[in-house]
Amino acid sequence: MAERIKSRAGLIAVTVVLIVISAFCIAGTVKGQSRDAFREEDGYYSRLEEDYLAQVRKILKEEGYANSGLTLTFSRDVRGEKTYLLKIHNRRFENLDKSEIQGILERIGKVEFGAPDCRIYQEFF
Repeated sequence: MAERIKSRAGLIAVTVVLIVISAFCIAGTVKGQSRDAFREEDGYYSRLEEDYLAQVRKILKEEGYANSGLTLTFSRDVRGEKTYLLKIHNRRFENLDKSEIQGILERIGKVEFGAPDCRIYQEFF
């Protein structure tokens, strides 16, 4: 009787170990796939951001503000939608009146970002 209990205990221990190993393998695969998807999405948005900033720089150069600094930051809400804030830095903006600033912002506002689920706001500093 004692031998039966020992043999079953060994079988149960081996079964538990195999189940734990299987669980870790499955969890690792799922985690690896989500990490790859995140990297792919991150790369996609990075390319969109670079293209957007290049178009904004082109507009600023045409307006005579080629040496402006650009800072593009984003936040992501719980649904995964991104909201971007573009800050445009140039000391010469202090000398512009509101209509001139509005004209530049309107031109920049027409630049397409490429992702329909994103919102972009612009500010001058």
